[in-house]
Amino acid sequence: MLSAEEIMQLLGSLIWLLAGVGVFIVGMNFMGDALEKSAGHNIKQFINNYSFICYRFALTNKR
Repeated sequence: MLSAEEIMQLLGSLIWLLAGVGVFIVGMNFMGDALEKSAGHNIKQFINNYSFICYRFALTNKR
C-alpha cells in the first residue's frame, strides 16, 4: 500500500502532467490561429484543390 507521502507525490506529478498538456494545447491553439490569420485563404484553397484531386482519383482512377 502507498504511504500518504507517495500518494501526494503521485498527485503532484499528475497535476504537473495535466498542466503541461494544457499549456501545450493552448499553445497549439494560438499557433493555429496565427497561421490561419497569416495564410488562411491560401491554405484553404490549396486543401480544397488537393482534396478534389484525391477524391477524383479515388472515384474514377483517372487524373
